[in-house]
Amino acid sequence: MTQPNIKKLQFLVLLFIITPLILKSQQPVSPLVSSFEQHLKLKNETFFRLEWICLGPTVNSARLEAVQLDPDHPGTIYAAFGSGNLWKSVNHGISWKPIFEDQPSLGIGDIALAPSNLDIIYLGTGESLKKARNFTM
Repeated sequence: MTQPNIKKLQFLVLLFIITPLILKSQQPVSPLVSSFEQHLKLKNETFFRLEWICLGPTVNSARLEAVQLDPDHPGTIYAAFGSGNLWKSVNHGISWKPIFEDQPSLGIGDIALAPSNLDIIYLGTGESLKKARNFTM
């Protein structure tokens, strides 16, 4: 082989080695990698090692049906119980207040915040029929 051919061969080999590396570096981060990076970041937060304690509600059956987070207000959480009431926390779940304290018990099965106005809360009452196999009308 002549000297120019060896140089061309070396260039092609180098090109075949570097091209996949360049293409791989331009790919977006996978959701699995980004969620693990988020986990590592949250591990260093103050709230990571908090232990769970029962704050209430003590009257409910402790059957939590739905949880909804407010995307515009970090730390605002809504929790719905099947035996009744909707509870709200504005401090990441440290303390809770009932929303329907003066109303008769109302079993809640689902929560949704209106996308157009996050001050509007949609509640689904009762139990879901999707679990019943022989249900007929």
